[in-house]
Amino acid sequence: MARLVTGDDGTTLPLSVLLRRPIGVSRTLRPYVGGGVVAAPGLGRGARELTVGLASALGADVLLGGGVGLFAEADMDLLATRRITPALGLAGGVTLAF
Repeated sequence: MARLVTGDDGTTLPLSVLLRRPIGVSRTLRPYVGGGVVAAPGLGRGARELTVGLASALGADVLLGGGVGLFAEADMDLLATRRITPALGLAGGVTLAF
């Protein structure tokens, strides 16, 4: 997952790599929890800082048929800079089931 974040410290692009564990509720509804790592490079002039940390997610896939569905997800990243900084986000979109 990737999103653009702008704040007092500049602009970053956190990139999360998560392992998701689905919870079997039904054929069409698949809630999941996930955990992994996040890397957030700084963007803009003179931005050379790379922040890393832990990522977590809670969401659900709704399969519509034909291997296509929708997802909604809430995520929280803990970024390690000079201090531990939490970053919260919401995401949604199209998902492909294999």
